[in-house]
Amino acid sequence: MSGSPSHQLDYDVIVVGHLVNADFAIAEALIRQGLRCAVVRFEKDIPNDFSDIPGACRDLDAADVLPFKNPFWFFCLCLKSKAVVSITGNIIAYLFWCLPLMALPFFPPVFNITTGSDITEEARKNTVYGYVYRWLLRRTHGNWISSTPEAVKTAVDLRVKSPLYFRFPMFDRQIEGRTRENSGDDIVYFHPARLDWGGEDKGPYRNSTKGSDRFLRAFNRALSEGANVRCLLLDRGADRELAKELIGRGGFSSKYTWMEPTSQAGLAECFTQADVVVDQFDVGFFGWIACEAMLHERPVMAYADEACSRLVYDQEPPIINCQSEDDIYKQIMRWSDRAQLTTLGLKSREWARKNHFSDKDMPLFAHKICVAAGLSWPRK
Repeated sequence: MSGSPSHQLDYDVIVVGHLVNADFAIAEALIRQGLRCAVVRFEKDIPNDFSDIPGACRDLDAADVLPFKNPFWFFCLCLKSKAVVSITGNIIAYLFWCLPLMALPFFPPVFNITTGSDITEEARKNTVYGYVYRWLLRRTHGNWISSTPEAVKTAVDLRVKSPLYFRFPMFDRQIEGRTRENSGDDIVYFHPARLDWGGEDKGPYRNSTKGSDRFLRAFNRALSEGANVRCLLLDRGADRELAKELIGRGGFSSKYTWMEPTSQAGLAECFTQADVVVDQFDVGFFGWIACEAMLHERPVMAYADEACSRLVYDQEPPIINCQSEDDIYKQIMRWSDRAQLTTLGLKSREWARKNHFSDKDMPLFAHKICVAAGLSWPRK
């Protein structure tokens, strides 16, 4: 970030919602489409050093990352802009007691980007927040829906206004595939996803679990059959203690290595130790970490629903697609050749760069913002 003077709060788009720095990625992509953007964050969430953000921001100016002051200040900032992009419904927290003012006819158009459990779980709850989020989903000018089976189903059930299905633009950067550091005989699986299968955090509303238990049981089964594999896991997720018990019962604890949770930048180092990166087996789609892994030429093992994938992609993702415990086991046994995994990793990188490390769908998204806001098009 260059740190040059700001645009004196004169913006086309305000972006809020700092989940895995998605606000920076969206702002940068819209800037490349010719829109003037600012990101608003609570002061505690503004990094002192942007070097820990993968592919440090090139297009977003440091002066345009604005510290949140209070709801009325944010409301006034929105009125000065032409549109607002809210990630995971964060505009609710930023407007807070000013939220009803969003219904005023002169409030700028709002586009909401759903990311997962916000729409599949929170929006379905009979809570104050659930009610407010449902109101937001019907009030916005467009809702960018994550193309998971439950999210698509929720969009239909709740009659979400103007659903949009786009490829999320990740940081526009060049990363060379990094050679695996350990060239031992074992095929190394890296499990960075939350360990969560609804064991500790139960309830009928839960539908964003990861299915981690099926992977661990399948992995133990593969080890019992003599597979040359081992697994690295991040110690995170509601069911991490249950995972340790499950691994212990299998009798192969020495084949698992527990690691402390790490930053986005730290994940890149973890990828160098792995042959396969494990995501989820319940949600039906893969997220940010999986795309990062693919960019680093690492094959991803996950479950992707075919029908939902077609809403976004014109080409199926080259992942190790499996869901049941038996299927996961068969895939672990099948992918025992590192050379084949390397080839799949190269295909994964090519696919990820084409679909997510580019602005593939951003011209259309920017166009929709301009239409709703009455801005000229094209911007450049």
